[in-house]
Amino acid sequence: MHKIYDNSKRIKDYSSDNMALYDMLYLDSLRINIIANGDSSSCNPLYDYYNSINQTREMAVYYMILADKYNLSSAYFDVYNILINDTIKYPQSKDIALEYLRKGYRKGIKKCEEEMTKYSK
Repeated sequence: MHKIYDNSKRIKDYSSDNMALYDMLYLDSLRINIIANGDSSSCNPLYDYYNSINQTREMAVYYMILADKYNLSSAYFDVYNILINDTIKYPQSKDIALEYLRKGYRKGIKKCEEEMTKYSK
């Protein structure tokens, strides 16, 4: 049996036969909640999944959607933070990261304002 955390932080047990299907459906539901509904609470479990497979860069697109489509202020810094930490492997990520940092700065997001001071020195 495997233990899975759902959005309400409850633990559910699943047999290994159902595990892969549950994972796929659960992850898809998180993605859909973000894209279709702007549900930022779906980000943490989805981020945890991508982090567990060393693919946090994949979360940048969902934070971009939350920032651009739903105007979620914290998402601008999240895009920046994910992509700026990935510039060694993907050098082109730096331009996109800085673009979202500037967008957040222009919107008055405190984390972005603080981070911008590093670039203005």
